Amino acid sequence: MNFTGINELNQSKLIISPSPAKDNFTIKGLDQLGNITAMQLKDLNGKTVNVLDPKATQFKISDLKSGIYFLTISAGEMQEVIKLVKE
Repeated sequence: MNFTGINELNQSKLIISPSPAKDNFTIKGLDQLGNITAMQLKDLNGKTVNVLDPKATQFKISDLKSGIYFLTISAGEMQEVIKLVKE
């Protein structure tokens, strides 16, 4: 078998803290993604509930209901998705 062209799975080096978050959260490691073009917070149904500033690292979420959300970060053609739990 020839596996040429298959990339290794990369583990995300992004860290959200605190986890779970209550009113605010911080993302560390964004600089590893390069030029971030968009960041969106989505609910379990995939609906965008908040569009975040791609140049920021600290975010306010006190207006969101408790639950599980997914942070989608786009940088060029690459996309990272990270789970965020809101208390």
